[in-house]
Amino acid sequence: MIDMGAVRAEVEAARVELLDEEDNPKAILSLGARKRVWRAMIDPEDPEASYQHRIELKMACVRRVQHYWEHYHPGDQRVQEMLNLAQHLIDGQETNTRKALKQAKKFLKNVDNSFRHWSKEGELAMYVADAVGELVISACSRDPYDDITGPETNDTQLLPDSVETSYACACAATGAMNGVKIHKTDVPARRAFWLWYLDEAIPAVLAG
Repeated sequence: MIDMGAVRAEVEAARVELLDEEDNPKAILSLGARKRVWRAMIDPEDPEASYQHRIELKMACVRRVQHYWEHYHPGDQRVQEMLNLAQHLIDGQETNTRKALKQAKKFLKNVDNSFRHWSKEGELAMYVADAVGELVISACSRDPYDDITGPETNDTQLLPDSVETSYACACAATGAMNGVKIHKTDVPARRAFWLWYLDEAIPAVLAG
């Protein structure tokens, strides 16, 4: 059984971190804070449900920002196809994780190779692509602890080898990574994304 009291406590601690404008003027929700929430969401007696919650939360994040991809690539269904693949992995319709990994990595490589001329709209679409590619890669592991085993507490520690899906989605919503100077960052948009994540996305996923 999930300890919902622990979930609420970690979500509230994350909210306090997020809303601390003095110590956190960029409205960053740290990887460490998110890991503590993810750990609280795990049901030790039901690893399969815990896996599903882990991936469904990532999927909700991608859907939240999917429109940035669709605006830049009208009619391009590749992000939706990656979302469908993640759902098939969850449902067990796709059991060949090696094949799914190859598809995700090929998608990421193709998007990266096609990004020739910088534009703000293209950058946002790239964040969405990174998010959904990493979503599928993550969905290939049914270990509910997969996202919390590493020592990293800062999203920049994962770069350049990988990026966590919710962080990439926050970058899309914000138009900037955490390291970008504050005057070039849409701080209210970042704060709004993470508040949605804490107050709406997590409860919706856990409610099933």
